[in-house]
Amino acid sequence: MNQHPKLLRAITGVVCAIILAGAYLLQNNFMPFYPDGLSPQLKFGLIKTARFLMNDLLMIGIIWSVYGDRESIRASIVVQLIGTFFLFVPYLILKLVFGFGNGPLISFLHRITVNPTLLLLLIPAIWIQRNVK
Repeated sequence: MNQHPKLLRAITGVVCAIILAGAYLLQNNFMPFYPDGLSPQLKFGLIKTARFLMNDLLMIGIIWSVYGDRESIRASIVVQLIGTFFLFVPYLILKLVFGFGNGPLISFLHRITVNPTLLLLLIPAIWIQRNVK
């Protein structure tokens, strides 16, 4: 009976990693099907929001596949929510209000928010918390 959850977790981790890699490779064609007549700012906001949510949900799947417990998932969701309100929302506001040429600061903020950097850092953080005492 213990082999099935491990197999399910392994398959989930591999599938999530493949989808993340595919999204990265196809990032320029990420959301080709959106309604006509949308402003460039709204298209930008929709694409970035979709990528942000997809990337973070896939990373939560990977974290579940690595650790397989509810504590890790809860921590991942808390980190995702904190990232949403304190990083992603300000990123969208800066990008949409102040234009598309904001320089290096917005570039770093983009890397942290749209790419699943925070949740990727959570994998070793959870391991360290559990194993280093």
